Amino acid sequence: MSHSWGHLRPDTPFAAIFPDGRVPLKAPLPIVPREAGAPRCYLVPGNELSDAQVRLLAAMLWETWQPECESVEQAAAYIRADALPLRAEWFETVGTTMRMML
Repeated sequence: MSHSWGHLRPDTPFAAIFPDGRVPLKAPLPIVPREAGAPRCYLVPGNELSDAQVRLLAAMLWETWQPECESVEQAAAYIRADALPLRAEWFETVGTTMRMML
């Protein structure tokens, strides 16, 4: 079993939401979440974020996701149900811990 995390750059728009800079990640490898040419992103699992973090992220990202996203509530539901892609360039480092299950 593994757990991945990333440390945000201090100048990212998300630094205030993650004061210690540490963000949970689904995997330590970035993906391209949409069409070819889109920026590489790490996936942040919504189920590992606090309610306050989800609300703040949803409010920030709703502006970007319009018109696909109709409301802040819809953005929050998406984040909670799946994972939020955050650009790889916003992270300084990414790591993982491995745990052996016996």
